[in-house]
Amino acid sequence: MSEVYVSEPSTQYFMRPRDQRFEDLPSLKAMVENRRSVARTFDVPLEKLTVETAQYVKPGATNGGKPAIFFNAPSSPFSLLPTHWSFGQMCSRALAPAAYLRQLSMDLAVQCLREGYAKRAADQEGDTRLLAQPVFGVDGAEDDDTWELRSGTSTSYGRIWDIEVVELVERIIDATGGKFQNPLVWETKQDGTHKRGGLYGSDRDVFMFFVDGGSIVDGGGDRDQLHRGFYVWNSEVGAATFGIACFLFRGVCGNHQIWGAEQLTELRIRHTLNAPDRFVAEAGPALKEYVNQPAAPLEAKIRQAKAFEIPGAPDQSKLIEFGKKHDFTGSEIKLAIAYAQREEGGDVVNLWTLMQGLTASARDMAWIDSRVDLERRAGKLMKLAA
Repeated sequence: MSEVYVSEPSTQYFMRPRDQRFEDLPSLKAMVENRRSVARTFDVPLEKLTVETAQYVKPGATNGGKPAIFFNAPSSPFSLLPTHWSFGQMCSRALAPAAYLRQLSMDLAVQCLREGYAKRAADQEGDTRLLAQPVFGVDGAEDDDTWELRSGTSTSYGRIWDIEVVELVERIIDATGGKFQNPLVWETKQDGTHKRGGLYGSDRDVFMFFVDGGSIVDGGGDRDQLHRGFYVWNSEVGAATFGIACFLFRGVCGNHQIWGAEQLTELRIRHTLNAPDRFVAEAGPALKEYVNQPAAPLEAKIRQAKAFEIPGAPDQSKLIEFGKKHDFTGSEIKLAIAYAQREEGGDVVNLWTLMQGLTASARDMAWIDSRVDLERRAGKLMKLAA
């Protein structure tokens, strides 16, 4: 596992529309389980893939429909209507820029795609793998002639299904007796209680964020009670890798901003041909090991960081000198000292307090990239106490 930084849960909180938010894991599971049960995949030689335009009317619709681009394959009994995401992938299969083709007339875009597929087939570029599912009309009826094309990849794409990832998280939660929960959000229900969030699912991905509300790592001070947290993500249509990020933290806000993150690690699995096997062999054991690891070694690291006295501290010039040796600017150290004195109390004399000041100052940065960079460099300081 390697380092990762924890602005992502808050980013997800702000960017996701309401119809992609779930309050509990069973609700998210039902959605991805249902679409997996109806999904079908087709491996199609590029020379057999056809593209056409036609008028499309959803079942139960009262309007006259609209023109659309469809993909057809001999192995599919249905015409395939692409999503925005899969259309981009199908353009990539033709080596054509999707943004440009979307500006053209449909007839001209279809001609470009046909020529692109023909050229790649002539160059023996191989097959494409299509993922499709039924289209349901406005009245809930299934379209007898058209399916939705959710993804178009190469045949070397190793799909990890979203339902497999959700079930992995479900097993881990159950195995820990429900100790981990998706966190509260600021939004309230009609009965006055807060809703839970951190669980998201769209037509192209899933994201799940869980925290342990109990203080499981005791660093020896009133403000050194740390909790475990992790988040997991995946895209079964090629929009993202599969990944797990694990960390310790002091607190989490209602907008899922994480405070005082420590011990940040990550496992990523790209959707290559052996991805499903790696998922089975690595993902479950890695997450299970994290949630079950004893607190004592982590507490020992915190004590070591507290015992690591910075030479010359609390003199500010000596702290700045120390910081510059470890990739920090003088202004960053000055700001960290101010934050540490305000939030920790007392002077900055040891490595642990300086790290808390750095991560606290990063929390208020306007730009995520700057915040992540400062968190990364602050996290590296822990190695000095090992």
